[in-house]
Amino acid sequence: MNSLKNNFLKTSFCFFLFLFISNTSFGQNQKKHTRESLVPIINTIVDGINVHMFRTRARNHIYSEYLKKNILKNKPHISLFVKDDFKYHLEKDREGFRIAKENVKLLPGKWAKIVEKDLLEIEKFQNKEIRLNKELLEKTAKSIKVKDRDFIKKSLIQLIQNTNKHDELVRKVHSDFETILEDYPHPDSNNSWVRSTNYIQEVLKKSENILDDLKYEKREIALQKLVALDSLRSFLEKNQIEILNGIKKYPYYGGHPHSNYEMFVIMTKKFIKVIRENSHYRRNMTNHNTAISEYTNLVKYYNSFVDQAMIKDNNHNTPSASLLKYPLKKYYIKVSEENSNFEKENLPNQITDNLKMDGFKENHLIILLDISRSMVKEERLPLFKKAMEEIASIMRKEDIYSVVLFSDKAETLFEQKSITEKTVLNKFLNVKSFGKTNINLGIEKAYSLANKKFDISKNTRILMVTDGDFKISNDLNEKIKMEKQRIQFSVFNFGKKNIKISSLQKLTKNGNGNHVYITNENHISALLNELRKK
Repeated sequence: MNSLKNNFLKTSFCFFLFLFISNTSFGQNQKKHTRESLVPIINTIVDGINVHMFRTRARNHIYSEYLKKNILKNKPHISLFVKDDFKYHLEKDREGFRIAKENVKLLPGKWAKIVEKDLLEIEKFQNKEIRLNKELLEKTAKSIKVKDRDFIKKSLIQLIQNTNKHDELVRKVHSDFETILEDYPHPDSNNSWVRSTNYIQEVLKKSENILDDLKYEKREIALQKLVALDSLRSFLEKNQIEILNGIKKYPYYGGHPHSNYEMFVIMTKKFIKVIRENSHYRRNMTNHNTAISEYTNLVKYYNSFVDQAMIKDNNHNTPSASLLKYPLKKYYIKVSEENSNFEKENLPNQITDNLKMDGFKENHLIILLDISRSMVKEERLPLFKKAMEEIASIMRKEDIYSVVLFSDKAETLFEQKSITEKTVLNKFLNVKSFGKTNINLGIEKAYSLANKKFDISKNTRILMVTDGDFKISNDLNEKIKMEKQRIQFSVFNFGKKNIKISSLQKLTKNGNGNHVYITNENHISALLNELRKK
C-alpha cells in the first residue's frame, strides 16, 4: 500500500513538475502572440538592422558605378572614398543591433532560431564590409599608385560581392517577417493606416524592382516599370485627402503623418526623375547613385510614418494599426566576368611612375577657371582638381602655372608658380565655387598674365575650364585671334554635350586651341595633351 502511495506521489510530482517547466521554460515560444504584440518586436529588430547598416553604407554609393569604370578598368587617380570615422558610429550602432538580437528570442517557435542565425550572418557581412572599407580608405587616401591597383581591384570586388550577399540576406529576413505576420492579419483592413501603408509599400516594392533591373543593366524593362510607378505616384498625390481620411495631422512627436506621406510622394517623384536621367545618360554614375539615395529616403519616410501609427492617443479616429517597417537596402553593381581575372591592361595616356616630361617644351599654362556655383558638382571642378593633383607628380620645376578665377569678378590666385611646390598645389586644391559668371574680365586678366614676362621658348597657352556658354565681346575675340601664334587658347568643357557651345568653339578656333568635353575617362589625358608640346 505504501509502495502504491509512493508511486502515486512520484507520478503526481513529475506531472506537476512537467506542467511548471512547460509554463516557464517554454512559455516564451508557446505564448499566444497577436499582431499587436509581434509587430513592435519585429520593428525593433528592423531598427537594429537599419542602424547597424546605415553609417557604414548609406554614403558609399561611389563604390559601385564610378569605381567599376575607373579602378576595374585601370582608369587614373581615384580618391573619392568616403573619409568617415567609423569608430563613434559603430559603438552607437552596435548597441541597437544588440537590442535587436535580444528581441529575436521573443519571436514565436522556429522563427526565433531562423532569424537569430540570419542576424549572426548579417553581423559577419557587416564586419567584413567595415574591414574592406578601412583597407580601401587607407589605399586611396592619396593618389593611387600603380603597384596598388591589383590589391584595390580585389578588395573592391570582394566589397561588391559581400554587400550583394548582405542585401540578399536582409531581404530574406524581411521576407521571413512578412511570412510570420501572415498568420496575424490586420483586424481592420479598412483602417486608414492600413490602407495608406499598403499603397506606400506598393511604391517601395516597385522601386526595388526598378533598381534591381538597373543593377543588371535591364534599362528598357526598368523604364517600362517606371511608367507604372509614376502613375501610382500621381494617384497618391491626387487622392491624398481620401487616402489619409481618418488620420489626424497632429499633434505627433517629431512631426505629423500627413507630412511624412507628402514627403514620401515628393521623394518618389525625385526617384523617378533621376532614374529617367540615368536611362538617357548611361555613362553618368551620379544619377544612379542619387536614385539609390532617394530610395533610402523613401524607406526612411515610410518608417517614420509607421512610427506615428504606433502612437496611441485620442487623435486616431480609427484604431492604431500594427504596421511592419522596412529595412534599408543598398544596390551595388554586378561584377562582370571580364573583371574577375584581374588581367593586366594597357594604360594609354595614364599617369605611371615612369612617365616623364623630357623632350617636351617647358610650359606656362594660364588656367582660366570658372568657379561659379554650377561648377560645384563632383564631375566638374572637383574632377579638374584631381587631374591637376595627378599631373603635379610628373611636372618639372620649370613648368609654371598662373591661375585666374572668375565668377562675379575675376582675380589672380597666383602667377608663374610651379605646382610641384606643395603650398602652391594646396592653394589651388582649396579653391571653392560660388557666385555667377563674368567671363570677359577673366579673359582680359588671363592674357595680361600670359604676356607678362612672355617667353617664346615656352609653350604658352590659356586653358579656360568651364561648364557653360558665354557671350564674348568682339574686341576679345579679335584679341584672341591676333595672339594665336604666340598664345593658344583652349577650352575644357564640363557641360552637357547637348547644350549650345557656339561661342566656346569660336574661341578655340580663333585661339588655335582645343575644345574638349571632359569626362571621368579623359580628364588626365586631355590635360597632358595641352602640356606636351614639342
